[in-house]
Amino acid sequence: MKKIVIILSLLFSLTLFSKNTEIEKLFKKLNRTKEDTTKIHLYLDIGNAYKTVNPDTVMYFFEKALELSENLEGSKNSKTVKRLVVFCYTNIGSFYQHTGKYKKAMEFYQKSLDLSRKLKDKLKISDSYSNIGTIYLYQSNLKKALVFCHKSLEISESLNEKKRMSITYNTIGVVHLYLGEFDKSLDFFQKALEIYKEFNDTSNMTKCISNIGHIFADQGMYEKAKENYHKSLEIAEKTSDKIEIASNYSNLGTINIRQSNYEEAKNSFNNALTIFRQLNSLDGISVCYYNLGLIYKDTDVYDKAIENFQKSLKIDQESGNRIGMSSSYNKIGNIYEYQGEYDKALQYFQESLEIREEAGYKNGVASCYLNFGNVYLSKKDYELAKEYYQKSFQIFENLNDKSGIAICMQNIGNVFLHQKNLDTALKYYQKSLKLNKELGDKQQISDLANSISTIYSSQKKYGKSLEFSKKSLTIAKEIGSLSEERNAYLQLSSIYEKLGQYKKALEFFKKFKTINDSIFSSEKSKQIIEMETLYQTEKKEKENQILTQKNEFNELTISRHKSLRNFLIIILLIIFISMVLIYNQYRLKKFALQELKKSDKIIRKQKNELEIMNKTRNRFFSIISHDLKNSFTSLQMGTELLSDIEELDKKEISMIANEIKISVENLYRFLENLLEWARIQIGRIHHNPQQFDISRMISEVLEISKAKAKIKDIELSSIIGRCTVFADKNMVYSVLQNLISNAIKFTNSGGEIAISNTIADNNVQITVSDNGIGLNNDQLEKLFKVDEIQSRPGTNNEKGTGFGLVLCKEFIEKNNGRIWIESKFEKGTSVHFSLPKGS
Repeated sequence: MKKIVIILSLLFSLTLFSKNTEIEKLFKKLNRTKEDTTKIHLYLDIGNAYKTVNPDTVMYFFEKALELSENLEGSKNSKTVKRLVVFCYTNIGSFYQHTGKYKKAMEFYQKSLDLSRKLKDKLKISDSYSNIGTIYLYQSNLKKALVFCHKSLEISESLNEKKRMSITYNTIGVVHLYLGEFDKSLDFFQKALEIYKEFNDTSNMTKCISNIGHIFADQGMYEKAKENYHKSLEIAEKTSDKIEIASNYSNLGTINIRQSNYEEAKNSFNNALTIFRQLNSLDGISVCYYNLGLIYKDTDVYDKAIENFQKSLKIDQESGNRIGMSSSYNKIGNIYEYQGEYDKALQYFQESLEIREEAGYKNGVASCYLNFGNVYLSKKDYELAKEYYQKSFQIFENLNDKSGIAICMQNIGNVFLHQKNLDTALKYYQKSLKLNKELGDKQQISDLANSISTIYSSQKKYGKSLEFSKKSLTIAKEIGSLSEERNAYLQLSSIYEKLGQYKKALEFFKKFKTINDSIFSSEKSKQIIEMETLYQTEKKEKENQILTQKNEFNELTISRHKSLRNFLIIILLIIFISMVLIYNQYRLKKFALQELKKSDKIIRKQKNELEIMNKTRNRFFSIISHDLKNSFTSLQMGTELLSDIEELDKKEISMIANEIKISVENLYRFLENLLEWARIQIGRIHHNPQQFDISRMISEVLEISKAKAKIKDIELSSIIGRCTVFADKNMVYSVLQNLISNAIKFTNSGGEIAISNTIADNNVQITVSDNGIGLNNDQLEKLFKVDEIQSRPGTNNEKGTGFGLVLCKEFIEKNNGRIWIESKFEKGTSVHFSLPKGS
C-alpha cells in the first residue's frame, strides 16, 4: 500500500513539475544514461529538486540512489562506490534534519561517519562530525554540539580546509549564542567572516553578518542589531542574493516586533514574503506567515493571527517541516489561551509537544511545558502550573539554557504572586533578574524590574519600589519599548499616589495616558491599513476576472481566424459567412467592452463611497473611544483618590466628589445621545409623529434649564406664540434640550438666550439665539459631521462631547425638517430648525 501511495505521489509531483525545465533535463539525462554512478547522482539531484513539494517523493529518489549504491558496493567494493554510499547517507540525513526528524537524521549521519572512518576520509569525517554537531544543536544539547563541532574543526584545520573551517566556526558561534556567551559567539562569527571575505563568498558573508546582528538582538541592543541586518541586506542587494535579501527583511521584522513597531514589522515581512514566493521557498513563506501571525497576536487581532498561523502550518505540513508545525501549534494554542478557551489551547500544545518529543528537541519540549504551566496559571490551578514550570526548569537547567531558566524563574514567581506569597515571589523574580542581567536581555530586565516594584509597593516599601520602577522606565526608553514604558509610568503614578504625592501621581498618570493613547491611535491606523489592504485585494481579484475574460475573448478570436484560414481553401461563400461571424464577434466585443467600462465606473464609484465610509467610521469610533476613555479615566482617577479618603480634607473630598458628579452627568448624557443615534442608524427607534403645541414644550424645557442658567446668571426668554407642528414629540424634546443646553454652555455669565419662531410655507421655524462666544468659519463647516465631531469647553470650562448636534440633525431630518446655524465669532450664535406645520 505504501508503495502505491509513493508512486501516486510521484506521478502527482511529475505532473506538477512537467513545465519545470530543470527537472525535465534531469529526467532526460536519467533516461539516457546507462552508468550506475551517474544514475545515483541524478536520483539524488531529482530528490533534492522535489524537497519543497512532497516528502515521500524526495525519499523515493533518495532510497533509489541508496539502494543502487549499496548494490554497487556489494559487487565492486571500491572506495569510489563507498563514497557514493556516504553521499547518500548524508543527503538522507539532511532531508530528515530539514523535516525535523532529528533522531532519523542522526542515524544516517552516524552511518556516514562510520563508513567515512573505514575509508579514512578525513574530510568526510569532518563533515559528519559537523552534521552531528548541528543535530545536537537543534536538539538543544549544546555541550555535545560543541564537542562534535570542535572535532570537525580540529580535522579541517589540520587539512587547512578553510571553507569547512568557516562553516564550523559559524556553527560554533551559533552554539555560544544559544548559551548566552556573546563574546565567544562574536569571536567565532568574525573568524568565519574573515574566511568568507578571503574567498569573496558574499552569500555566507551576509549570513554571518546577520548572525552578529542576532547577538545584539538577544542582548536587547536593537539598534546595533538593525545596523548589522542593514549591512547584510546592502551586500545581498548588490549581489542580487534574493534569499539573503528576504532573510534580512525577516530579521528586521523580528526586531520591529520586539520594539512594538508593528507597521514597520508588517512591511518587512511582506517584503520578505514577496521574494520567498518568487523563489518558491516554502520554508521562507511559512516563516513570514508565522511572524505576521505574531504581529496580529500582539495587537489582539486574533482571527487574523490564527489565519496566518494556519497558513504557516499548512505549508509546513506540505513540506514535512514538523518543527515548523510544532511552532504554529504552539502559537495557535497561545491565542486560544488568551481567549479563555483553555481546552483548545491544551489540545494544540499537546500536538506541539508530541512532535518535539519525537524529534528529541529538548528546548522545544521545555517551551511546551511552559505553555501548559501558563494555561493552568490562567485556570488558577496553581499547583499544576508550578509542576509544569518545574518540569520546564529541570530541562533548561540540564541544557544550561540560562534564558529558559530565567523565564521559568519569572513564571514560578508569578504563581507565588497569585498565591499572595510575596516574599517567595520576590526571590524568584530577583533570581530571574540576575540571570537576565547576565544575558543582557533588556526587555525582560525592564519587565522584571516593574514586577519587583509592584511587590515592594504591596509591602509598603515605597523607596525600593520607586527605585525599581525608575530602572524599568530607563531601560524601556533605552530599547524603545512603548509597552514597558507605559507600564512603568502607571506603576510610578500608583506609588506616588500611595505616598500622598498627588501632583507627581497625576504627572506620571498623564505620561502613562499619553503613551496609552499613542498606542491606541496606532492600533486605529492599523485597522485603516487593513481595510485598505482588503480593498486592494478585492480590486486585484476584479482586475484578474477582467483579464481572464479578455484572454478568453482573445483565444476565441484566434480560433475564429484559424477557422477562416482553413475555410478560405474550401469556398468563397464560407469566407462571406466567416466575415459575418467576425463582424458579429466584433459587435459582441464592443458591447462587452462597453459593459466593462460601465462596471469599472460603478466599481470606482463604490470604491470612493467605501473610502469615505471607512474614513468616517474610523474617525467616529476613534472619537467615541477617546471620549469614553477620558470619562472613565476621570472617574477612575477620582475613585482612586477617594480610596485614601482619610488623608483628604473636606474641601478636597468635596472637590473630587463634584468632579465625579460632573463626569457622571457628562458620561450619562453622552451615552444617552449615542444610544439614541445608534437606534436611528439601525432603524430600531420608534418614530411616532403627531400634532402638538411646540410653544408649550419650549416652556417646559426652559423651566427645567433655569437652574443651569441661574448658575451663570444667564437670562432665558421666549417670544413664541402658540403654534402646532407635526413631528415625534420625544425627538423634538431631545432637540430642544440639546440646543438650549449648548446655548447655556457657550454663553458668558450675565448673557442672554432667546427662543423665537416664524411660520412660512407650511413650516414652523424655531430659532435659539445667544450672545455667547460664537463659532469661526472652520468650526461652522465641521458641525453636524460624524467624522468631524469636536468637543469644546464651555465658558466656565464645562465639558461635553460635541455629539448632541449630530443627534439633533438626525432627529430633525427624521421628521422631514432641516437644521442650520448662523454664528459670528465672539458675538453669538443662532440655531434654526424647521418642522412641518400642524393642521
